[in-house]
Amino acid sequence: MQVKRVFPSKGILVNSTLLIIGSYFLFYGLVEAKDFLAPLLLSAIVALLTFPLANKLESKGVKPMLSTSINVFLLLVISMLFFLAVSWQLKSIMDDWGKMKKTILPKIEKVEAFILTHTPMEKGKLEEYKEDMNVPDDKENKKSESVDQKQEVEVKSEGEKTVSVIGGAVGFATDFLICFVYIFFFIHYRTKFKNFLLMLVKVEDKEEAKDIISKSTSVVRHYIAARLFLMVILSVLYALGLWITGVENFIVVSIIAAILSLIPYVGNFLGYLLAMVMGLLSGGEFYILIGITVTFVLVQFLDSYILQPVVLGNKLNVHPFFIIVSVVLGNAVWGIIGMILSIPIFAIISIVCRHVPAFSAFAYLFSSEKETK
Repeated sequence: MQVKRVFPSKGILVNSTLLIIGSYFLFYGLVEAKDFLAPLLLSAIVALLTFPLANKLESKGVKPMLSTSINVFLLLVISMLFFLAVSWQLKSIMDDWGKMKKTILPKIEKVEAFILTHTPMEKGKLEEYKEDMNVPDDKENKKSESVDQKQEVEVKSEGEKTVSVIGGAVGFATDFLICFVYIFFFIHYRTKFKNFLLMLVKVEDKEEAKDIISKSTSVVRHYIAARLFLMVILSVLYALGLWITGVENFIVVSIIAAILSLIPYVGNFLGYLLAMVMGLLSGGEFYILIGITVTFVLVQFLDSYILQPVVLGNKLNVHPFFIIVSVVLGNAVWGIIGMILSIPIFAIISIVCRHVPAFSAFAYLFSSEKETK
């Protein structure tokens, strides 16, 4: 008697091959199109935050063009205030860099002595690593190099750095302005984009499509708004703790640590490492490092067990494992911006899966709901 196969091996092989090939070209295309797609998607998600205000203004009789302009102006003011605060703190760090450099040099020498004493590392190899990483050294004239050669190298290096900084600033300003142009059109033509999506589905599926669009925009808007609100709270709590501890430039450290919290799991640890580095530059006393550790432990406890459950709730309904997978995948595709966008995008994908019967298995897999037997 011939045993009937539940899954034909030929079909599985063909479908798996097509899936692998399709996924490869999909992600390859996403990587190549990063400069175009990343600002576009980021602008779309930021624009979602302003839709309720735009709808409310227009319901009060404000013309759509004026309503859109008000929303974009508010976003621009908030962004400029943020960049001014960070720039002011960065300038303070640069002004104090000479003092910080003198503070950290003795600590580098202690670490170097410990490595040479307790590890097989040779001094020559360690010096090569220090040169590759541009680690400062207080011993001058180590190499027989003339003063003219040094000045020529320094001038060339400074020129290259200046060109690089100017190029980076121009590129950032261009992307920044393009994002606001995108945001303007996303807000102003939001109804047109919605109708376009509805025209892509059959008449009998329009109500289901409206439900998907409504839930997707609601979830993404709630998540981004809640994360921004939590960032403000975390910035204040970090700044208070680091100020009491005695960390220099605690404001910029707190803001950066709060921004890094957008990256789940990894971001909080990176913020802690940044604070520890600034603690070492601030003197590196034992009580400063302990204070930084206590600050981050307490703030993370409040964030994980009180703030996030209250502010975020369980709106995403995405399993933590796939949150991590989406963040890792986002980093592989688009870097930092990909890590930030990964969770909202994956939340939309999970909502689509829950409303499309063909993807019900994936909806079950991605869901954070407890398994029912």
